[in-house]
Amino acid sequence: MMRLRMTHDEIMTLARFSVILAIVFLFVTAASVSNATITCSEVVVFLTPCIPFGVFGGTVPLDCCKSIKRLNAAQNTTMDQRIACSCIQEGAARIPRINYDRINTLGDVCVALLALTKFTLY
Repeated sequence: MMRLRMTHDEIMTLARFSVILAIVFLFVTAASVSNATITCSEVVVFLTPCIPFGVFGGTVPLDCCKSIKRLNAAQNTTMDQRIACSCIQEGAARIPRINYDRINTLGDVCVALLALTKFTLY
């Protein structure tokens, strides 16, 4: 049976880790490339709602999908795409128990979830 609820300790660990990760990325990206318009700290903010799904599974949060859509819209240049990709790879590698197979499903799941939500809301 798959566990869908996180314990208080797991939530607190994930919250602490998210804050630490955001701070690390702020320092790492202090000297950003001049023609890029996105920073690692922004990528972290965009993708933080996706971390619980990547670690614990369950249902993909709608906020995660909306953030992925906003992140895609924020990548205005090839350099933005490279920065975002690098930040995602480095950040994911620092998250204990991240499930890469699960994370790799987010694109398809979010396209379907956002389409269904839009259809349901209108």
